[in-house]
Amino acid sequence: MRYGAKHYSINQSINFILIYKLLGLGLLVVGILVKINALSSDVTPALDTIEVADYKLGELTNNLSVVFIVIGAFITVIAGLGVIGACCKVKWMLIVVIVWQSII
Repeated sequence: MRYGAKHYSINQSINFILIYKLLGLGLLVVGILVKINALSSDVTPALDTIEVADYKLGELTNNLSVVFIVIGAFITVIAGLGVIGACCKVKWMLIVVIVWQSII
């Protein structure tokens, strides 16, 4: 059985999108872990003692966790559309992924 260039490019696209999805899931997990205070009780008070531009680092990490959750969820959804679009050959899903990738 011989695989053509078209088959190879679909597999390559799916692999790239899965790596993209893992990045989104990683951001999502890190954001959730910081938000639910999964950090050690020793780390949070230590971060509150450090100030950067009149912001306590503990408060800054708490606020950034929300940003990580939102960006991670968005990347995960877009990558999911890409995987489904590439596997099932759904054109509109692939267009959404291509537009998103061209923006960034």
